[in-house]
Amino acid sequence: MDSKFTVGAICFMIIWLALIRKSQGADINVIKYGAKADGKSDDRQAITSTWKEACTSTDPSTVVIPKGKHMVGPLNFQGPCKASVNILVQGNMVAPIDLNKFNLQDHWTVFQNIDGLMVSGGGTFDGQGSLAWSQNIVQKLGYAIQCP
Repeated sequence: MDSKFTVGAICFMIIWLALIRKSQGADINVIKYGAKADGKSDDRQAITSTWKEACTSTDPSTVVIPKGKHMVGPLNFQGPCKASVNILVQGNMVAPIDLNKFNLQDHWTVFQNIDGLMVSGGGTFDGQGSLAWSQNIVQKLGYAIQCP
């Protein structure tokens, strides 16, 4: 009788641990999709692809942006997602200083229509405001234009 109880307890623990792991979801690192984090390469496509995988997952997911300098053009984190998503920013996300890279878009980073989103990790979003604003042509035009 003890052996039946032991087998049952072991099976219960295995199922319980599997369910806990499933509820925690998957970590998806942007490196998987080719992010370089070298301060030179544009990691936008890698981050966008990682986001799409996480957002379409039926399990909670974490987008991992590791330490390093991630140069990124305009990003649009668009929902709705099928489960909650955490964006774990450990590195520095840096906007381009060349406003032409925005292709007439009026934003750099947008989070839209996402329930259950969490952004964490201690990294930074650096819009390089002082460098970008030096390219603004307000003085020449005499009126303000929207900067990303």
